[in-house]
Amino acid sequence: SQNRITKIEEALKTDKAELRKLTDEELPAAMAEVNMKKFETQSGYSVAIKKIYATNIKVEDRPEAFAWLRENGHEDLIKNIVSINFGKGDDIAVRFKTLAEEENIPVETDTKIHPMTLRAWGKEQIEKGNREALHEGINISVIDHAQITGAKK
Repeated sequence: SQNRITKIEEALKTDKAELRKLTDEELPAAMAEVNMKKFETQSGYSVAIKKIYATNIKVEDRPEAFAWLRENGHEDLIKNIVSINFGKGDDIAVRFKTLAEEENIPVETDTKIHPMTLRAWGKEQIEKGNREALHEGINISVIDHAQITGAKK
């Protein structure tokens, strides 16, 4: 029933939050306190601290941040997107590039950076020591994450 599914989804959400707290806060803090980067239990489980990089640009900061990226040689991160909705079987899609203005077809455009591309770029900027030189709308966070690996069989 829907009620049962809702309860299961809520329990899953709670469990994920508890796991995230353990792997992103409690274990890294405890291991840092004893100057430890990894360990293995007698039963074969291993825990290793890995850095996770997250980079994002809020929608309201995109125009200025994208301009900054372009001005600072990172324009290849930005993808230009043109999107048009055509009716089923409509062959105008093939002719669109040359006929869009003549046909008065509404066109939506957007510029985006793929999340994985932005994350990799953010990691690169941190590793190069460029964090302070970035546009204020570009947010990069580095999280120490405890990666737990199951026992080897």
